[in-house]
Amino acid sequence: MIKYYSAYASVYRSTEDIKLELDKTINDIRNENIQEEIQMKKELLQIVGVEPAKVTYNVAGAQKYAADYAMVNNYKYPEYGSDCTNYASQIIHEGGGLPTTSQWNIWTGTGTLAWKSWVNVGAFCTYWGEVRGNIGNTCSTLAKVNQYAEPGDFLIWRNQSTLEYEHTQFVQSKTNGEVYCSQHSMPYYNKRLNSRYTESSFKGNIVYQLDFT
Repeated sequence: MIKYYSAYASVYRSTEDIKLELDKTINDIRNENIQEEIQMKKELLQIVGVEPAKVTYNVAGAQKYAADYAMVNNYKYPEYGSDCTNYASQIIHEGGGLPTTSQWNIWTGTGTLAWKSWVNVGAFCTYWGEVRGNIGNTCSTLAKVNQYAEPGDFLIWRNQSTLEYEHTQFVQSKTNGEVYCSQHSMPYYNKRLNSRYTESSFKGNIVYQLDFT
């Protein structure tokens, strides 16, 4: 039950939506998420546009932006109740210096494909991981996250049972082989990952490393 409810903790749901979801099994939710991911990938790959200019990702700039706006919102942008991926996209664009595209742009309007790639965890991971080729390691333990993740990376959390994408974190720093993260929803800055998770509490999750360096 904990896994079931956590799969929906960061998603906007109305009361009627919740009533419908309660009748579904974990397998139903898993299959829906698989189909949604397939469709998202198909739509993103079908968009034909100008290839984004090859711009070097600015790790130091991303770290500074993340630090400046970890605990407050940059009011150039909308703020959402579930704001982790919106914050991550801002870090990439404003701090990292990567330009918006026809597939990743918050200003195209709520509900558009580019907007989803900006604010939705799954679409963000599909776009930056598969479409743009920044997918790194798949981590099934906390130790692997600490081993592979580096400052400037993003961590994408996914529920192993339901395959629901749940959360996006920015790797702010790394000290003595341990990762420190910044995030929105709930906001915090440069917190040691091992202080918030143990190998036991990590179980049931997968973390994808998005490597921009």
